[in-house]
Amino acid sequence: MVSWNVNQEGQPHLVTADQEIIKNMQLLQLQGSASSFSNSESEKILSVCVTLKDSDTTVPVVLQLQEPINTGTQRDLCWSKRLHPLVTQKIHLENLFSYLCTLGGAYSAMGDYNSYHADQATLVSLRQLKIACTLGDPVLLSCCCLWYAISLMQKGHFKQAQHIVSKQYQFSKTSSAGCNQRLQKMCQGIWNKLKAMKTVTQTNHRSAL
Repeated sequence: MVSWNVNQEGQPHLVTADQEIIKNMQLLQLQGSASSFSNSESEKILSVCVTLKDSDTTVPVVLQLQEPINTGTQRDLCWSKRLHPLVTQKIHLENLFSYLCTLGGAYSAMGDYNSYHADQATLVSLRQLKIACTLGDPVLLSCCCLWYAISLMQKGHFKQAQHIVSKQYQFSKTSSAGCNQRLQKMCQGIWNKLKAMKTVTQTNHRSAL
């Protein structure tokens, strides 16, 4: 029996063989195709019969096929295993952030009339702030700060809210935010809401006196 390996270029090379067969191997002439396959090693063993040149002697030869190693594919699979948990985490965080946006919007809408809902809106905003920090999105982080400022306004903390809105408006005009027009409009709208709420609070306070 002779054992052959198939290299990466698809050409077989001799691994082990009987000395007598090796001596006569230069006289070998392959006639016909493979005679049988072996399934014992994942169909990587191929048995063929060759006939010596100028002779009727048939010699059984075993070809052991080895698949070439594709380093590029292995590298891609390695990185895929590393990135898959990060991608999955990002998807879960984005879904959770969307749910909190819906819940926070409802609490914020009721916060103008009820302090309990304003407190709940504050908690939701802080959770959104934490998720935005994990995602590493500066614009999303700025939006969370503005939502937090709204909850502060509803609880009467106008100075803190004013400082936050002013700072985020300055950030919206920087290159880090991409000169985000939507964020600027959002800051302007919250600023107008702050002035209106502050005026109403001062009017109510004067009326009470």
